[in-house]
Amino acid sequence: MKRADKEKSMLGRINDLSHRIVLMLVIPIIISLVLMLFYAWKYHSSIHRMQTIASLKTVVAEEIPGAAWNIISGRESFPESGIYIKIKDVNETIERISEQTTEENRLSLMVAGRTTETLQNYVDRIRDNIDHQVPVVENEAVLVEVRDVAALVDSMLNEYIAQEIASSAKMSVSLILVIIITASVEVLIVILALWFRNRSVKKTALFVRQPIERLEEVTSLLAAGTLDARLTDTDV
Repeated sequence: MKRADKEKSMLGRINDLSHRIVLMLVIPIIISLVLMLFYAWKYHSSIHRMQTIASLKTVVAEEIPGAAWNIISGRESFPESGIYIKIKDVNETIERISEQTTEENRLSLMVAGRTTETLQNYVDRIRDNIDHQVPVVENEAVLVEVRDVAALVDSMLNEYIAQEIASSAKMSVSLILVIIITASVEVLIVILALWFRNRSVKKTALFVRQPIERLEEVTSLLAAGTLDARLTDTDV
């Protein structure tokens, strides 16, 4: 039983050799692909977050102050202006992106979210002043505060985008480093695979040649009259 387990055909040895070489070459390629896909996904997520935050800048810097002015000037009512809907969308978007971003870039969004709450408080004051028929001059003063706070939120969003750009630049450097390392490892593995292949071919040739030489020796002995000559066990 042990001899049967130990023996292996030539085809089996060649199959083992090819499987080992394939594994040596494929595994590092798979690892490098996984790493590159991981960094590509992180880079794409960062770009998506920046695009989302950039889309808020116009809403914060222009649309909300413009809606507040339309309300104060009597051109639109609160429902018609949709100012509360705009502020709510900005808050929800900032909160969602804050959950997705890294902790080092989250501070700017947290400040922007709290500043947006202040912005809503000023809008509430405009609403209360209109309800109490306060002179328009007071609401115009509040409007100045609305514009200043909106500009502050906009600057916080700009700061977040700048931080994301810096993080993306670091990721690109890491990705290049990963590519260089994996490429170097793959070249080394190809060299090792070639060395292993040559070594295995020589070993396989030796396994084939030795039994044939023994067979020739035994045949010669039998021809010479040594009838008790026998072949020893081989691994092939």
